[in-house]
Amino acid sequence: MKRILVASAVACLSLMPVGTGPAVSVASPARALTVVREYGDGPVQVPSGVQRVRIGFHGRSADKVRLRTQDSCPVALRRAGGRVVKPFTSAASFWKLPARGSYVFSYRRCASAYHPRLQLEKLVTHRLLVDGDPTSLPHRRGYVDAALLRVPPTGRVQVTPTRSHQAGWDTVMLPDGTEGDLEFSLGAYVEAGLPVSDGLGALNPDDEPLAPVHAGDRLLFIALGAMDAQATSAIVVAAVLDGAAVTVTNGGVPFRETQAEFDGVAGQWVHLERVGVPARYGFDPGLVDPQGRQLLNPTSVYHPYWQLPVTGRYRVQVPTSQSSFSGTLRVRTVRVFTEPMPTDGSPLTFTASTPGEWMLARFSLSTGDIRSIHLHAAEASGDWSAFVDREQRYLCTPLGPLDCGTGTYATVDATHPDSGPLNLWNPTGPWVMVVRTATGQGGTVTVSLPPAT
Repeated sequence: MKRILVASAVACLSLMPVGTGPAVSVASPARALTVVREYGDGPVQVPSGVQRVRIGFHGRSADKVRLRTQDSCPVALRRAGGRVVKPFTSAASFWKLPARGSYVFSYRRCASAYHPRLQLEKLVTHRLLVDGDPTSLPHRRGYVDAALLRVPPTGRVQVTPTRSHQAGWDTVMLPDGTEGDLEFSLGAYVEAGLPVSDGLGALNPDDEPLAPVHAGDRLLFIALGAMDAQATSAIVVAAVLDGAAVTVTNGGVPFRETQAEFDGVAGQWVHLERVGVPARYGFDPGLVDPQGRQLLNPTSVYHPYWQLPVTGRYRVQVPTSQSSFSGTLRVRTVRVFTEPMPTDGSPLTFTASTPGEWMLARFSLSTGDIRSIHLHAAEASGDWSAFVDREQRYLCTPLGPLDCGTGTYATVDATHPDSGPLNLWNPTGPWVMVVRTATGQGGTVTVSLPPAT
């Protein structure tokens, strides 16, 4: 039986063993509410008019607990004798109990509260070993199940479910208590010296990037629901720019990543030629530069290519599917024309000199000059296209200036001879016109940039 006390002042708390029961609701519009809860019990529904709530519970030494709320109202934790317990994280998400005994969470209603529901939760960690067996994370009321990973000294590690239909991750908690929102991400990626990422780039909570993690750091990945989690190291293969294709595979491990390393020179444009490599929206191959920055993928283009910002060794990150696979990957340079793409409406012809070659021509526009792409002629085979995008986009990182990462895109192909306008809000350059030929195929494509209608 639960003991519930409602009074105009804070009542004395009497703790007693309780079982799981329904959420508390009190019809009387009192100013204070005191109730007993234990791990696994349901939430406390705060009645209208109640301004302060005290939730008592029993805990053991080193238990990590929190009171989950739907608002930002103040919460404090005290021992039964009144001594305040300090949060063990700077983000105040959890408290670490100093000893076995009785404790009280205090909640004070504030302006952001709307029909508050207060849930006592205990953090339960499940250790993940890199390249070890999967770990099962249950989903239980009143508990927060998290995968605990120790950052290895070298190498990149993916933390993923074992199956695509499983819930995925909610947040990651760093040793200082900082939390990064993984936003239902299927995979999280960890490497010493770099911030945790979600496969598209470093997490960026509240416009501030997460701090890099270090070897030996203990990270907590909080699951959205029941799942089997795994931590796998990337398979690393050596590639040569414009050299032979290399084999990429997940080695039979779901979602395991391949890293293809190659040496590049600042200013080069490169693209990826893939055969038999699964492509999943949001998890297309990424590129990490020699300084550890993850460069933006062209989100609209869906044909990964970049301009290299510095000279050194780059890593293509190829995440894979749930199923076993083996494909090939080749890193190739994009041929850059010395002449610009005309902006007076004149056409420019792009002729591939080798099968599968990509070609690029730069141009600029002035404010208010809105253009589209018109296809004049094409003698190309396979899946080819011509598209326009912002040049500086590929020198950006996910944490770059706002307009730096804006994906503006227009395209034409064999069935779409005219595109929509390039940009409706900020058309100033520089821009690039890219002609992409299909893997193993060649051809000639002639396009122009007439004013958009």
